Amino acid sequence: MTGLNSIIGLLILFGGLFILLWSVSHFRQWYIIRSLSETSASSIDTDSGLVKLSGTVDAIGDKVLISPGAGNHCVAYQLSVQERRDGDWVTVDDELACVPFHLTDSDTSFYVNPNEAVLTLEESKIRDVQQTSSGVSVGDVGLNAGASRVRIFEKTLEVGEDCTVIGEITESADELQITQWGSALPIFVVSDLESDGETTKLLKYAVVSGVIGVAWTGLALGFIF
Repeated sequence: MTGLNSIIGLLILFGGLFILLWSVSHFRQWYIIRSLSETSASSIDTDSGLVKLSGTVDAIGDKVLISPGAGNHCVAYQLSVQERRDGDWVTVDDELACVPFHLTDSDTSFYVNPNEAVLTLEESKIRDVQQTSSGVSVGDVGLNAGASRVRIFEKTLEVGEDCTVIGEITESADELQITQWGSALPIFVVSDLESDGETTKLLKYAVVSGVIGVAWTGLALGFIF
């Protein structure tokens, strides 16, 4: 039994250390970003390093998504569907989709691929369905007909919306791009939150994951010793 406990403890320890590393990554991102001033497109170039740039989301050609919850035209969405089961909310589906877009500031456009970025988007509750008997369908997500209550949350980055991107300016195929800055612990954030909301979100991620990582590590040591 002692040997089994040690194996379980080591597995939990590795998981805790991984979560702590993830937490350190977000703390580093928060620490660097919190003092970063917003830059205008006219004053930056490919040697500017890490920049914070705000502008308007413009679609590239016909690359537009339709959010499954609200039906909005967007370039990124995150959908979360929860069901009420035995008094608890249980997530039954998480869906994420993104397409590249242009961030336009004045007359300058930058290519952005949000698939490679940390998304910090404003969340809204789309539906709160009571006592469903025939089932609910949102996009490709089918919900249990017997669910007593369903709630659906969605985050979208819509076409025409104001957006902030934090990353590094590069140039490819005669087009300016905003991509990730750094390699070991890269920084690349796409956000539609106001008043430095992206830094608050990163700090929240870091604190919550840090607490979970410490708890897992403590539990692992209890199994091992």
